[in-house]
Amino acid sequence: MGTGLTATRHSRIDDVAGTGELFAGAPLYESPGWLRYCERLSGGRMTYLVARDEHGRPVGLTATRIVRPGQVMALYDLGTLFDDPKPAALYPNVVSAVSGSHWVDRVLPGIDPAPVRAVLGQELAEGAAELGCTAAAALYVGEMDSARQLSVAMGGSPPFVFAAQTVLTGQWSGFDGYVASLKRSRRNKVRRELRECRESGIRISVHSGTKALGEDTARLQVALREKYAVGGSVESVLADYEHLRATVEDRLLVFRAERDGRLLGMSIALLDGDRLHLRLVGFDYAQELAFLYFNVLFYAPIEWGSRNGMTSYAFGTGSYPAKLARGCVPAPLYAVVRWPDADRAVCEERARAHEKALIEELGIGDGEGNS
Repeated sequence: MGTGLTATRHSRIDDVAGTGELFAGAPLYESPGWLRYCERLSGGRMTYLVARDEHGRPVGLTATRIVRPGQVMALYDLGTLFDDPKPAALYPNVVSAVSGSHWVDRVLPGIDPAPVRAVLGQELAEGAAELGCTAAAALYVGEMDSARQLSVAMGGSPPFVFAAQTVLTGQWSGFDGYVASLKRSRRNKVRRELRECRESGIRISVHSGTKALGEDTARLQVALREKYAVGGSVESVLADYEHLRATVEDRLLVFRAERDGRLLGMSIALLDGDRLHLRLVGFDYAQELAFLYFNVLFYAPIEWGSRNGMTSYAFGTGSYPAKLARGCVPAPLYAVVRWPDADRAVCEERARAHEKALIEELGIGDGEGNS
């Protein structure tokens, strides 16, 4: 490609030598600790693509994994874009994304990112072909320029809006500052949701690390999964807690909602500088919860964050109306896909329909600020 860059592949982040400078200042979802967590979560199915300069120095990195039906959450499965039957050639495929709905885009500071992304995009497509996969994708790409660079390198279809990160930004000195930032009608609803939750006798406590996680919280997470027909078991959730403890223990916060000593709800958040990522929740649906969802996912974390130097909160993808109503702003996340040749036309049509429906729901024009 005329840049002097080459690419190598690695199955463990700890096998990639000389990355200290590359990871300096990395956000949570691109940190070595989080990538180790993703390795554990995937059962060893991760592959890291590393761009190297003419001296062999790592100058860029992204993360991929092979996807077969039923092996990943719907968030990372291209098949969720389609009704059944899905295109037969879609599986297996290779996806570049990590837990947290994030595309890893580590580029050494001071290096032009465009040729680095070009090398990594080409390596993604070539690696997929070598594995016998007729589809490859980079999901949750945060910038359209990056997505276009990847599309050219991968020989992919045009990028499309795949999802949106919902972000709440505010440097408040207390929870009242957050409430004051909302529209008047929403302020009254938030105050009512807070009041009714507290008057029902529910109290929410905050804990650092995984010590507040156990079978009681795992049961609530499984209950939520069952409500939405997502598989899981107490044992698998407890295993996930162990993965978190081994990799990102120092970044973890747990919010526990209890009434009369009984756990009714919980959420897990992760610290990322002055940003708080809200990730997992669980509830005891057999009990009267009195707006507990909003309290344990939104209000308790915002109240804690406003007293502890947080200036932004990331609430993830999905459930957009509830998040936007509570002050979040949607940041488009793009997908770049090299579809199976035999199904390319129908896949591109489905991608366009997905994007159209999503941007209408989010009110973000075409995803680039154009209405």
